[in-house]
Amino acid sequence: VDVVGVIANRVNPEKYESVQHYLGNALQERHGVPLLGLVPDRPFLGCPAIVDLERLFPGSQLVLGQQFRMLHYTVHELQLVATSLEVVLKNLRQYPERTLYVSHASRNDILLGFLMESQQRGPHWEAAMIVTGCDAYPISRQVMEIVTSMPDVPVLLVPEQTHHVME
Repeated sequence: VDVVGVIANRVNPEKYESVQHYLGNALQERHGVPLLGLVPDRPFLGCPAIVDLERLFPGSQLVLGQQFRMLHYTVHELQLVATSLEVVLKNLRQYPERTLYVSHASRNDILLGFLMESQQRGPHWEAAMIVTGCDAYPISRQVMEIVTSMPDVPVLLVPEQTHHVME
């Protein structure tokens, strides 16, 4: 097989430039093959993105935030929302900007509070919300009109129940 070039995977970001230099030279000198590129080892690359969650839960629908479908979230960035709106709003302001929140469809107050906070936080806020149980507890037309009129922030509606989504 003729090798056109090499792409090295999982390169330590701190050593990116030195790996590019030394590996590129070694491949060229020893094998006459160019180094085409390097893929940095980033923690989020092994974590699901919104698009992965859409595929994982059949019947799910991303109603907002289409341009954020490739945002990745780690398990450490996952927060189950099951408290009062007051506590949720306090937590939204304390947790990192990239947090994935999970809330049940019966909690319109949480969904709307999340959307209001996203409006205040601006475009650099990378939080997302999964709304679970949407088959058994459909979101009303009035609430969906409010949701779809808000600025883009990822909101994924999932038919599965909360415990299954958390697993």
